[in-house]
Amino acid sequence: MYPRIRNISFDCHDTYALAGFWAAVLGYARHSEDAPGDPEAALLPPDDATPNLFFQEVPEGKTGEPRTGRPDAS
Repeated sequence: MYPRIRNISFDCHDTYALAGFWAAVLGYARHSEDAPGDPEAALLPPDDATPNLFFQEVPEGKTGEPRTGRPDAS
């Protein structure tokens, strides 16, 4: 048996909007109980080989600099 990633979670402010964007891009289906304004949203993949996507609302904004993977140019 091989390990596999079943879920990927994202912190965000508007769970329904972000889930809708990724559903359209990846061809995932929304969870049947998701509604606008909910603090959580889930997307289900079209097959059993790819992970579910889970979006959860967080109150705080982004902190720090983005990680680019490049060494500091200063």
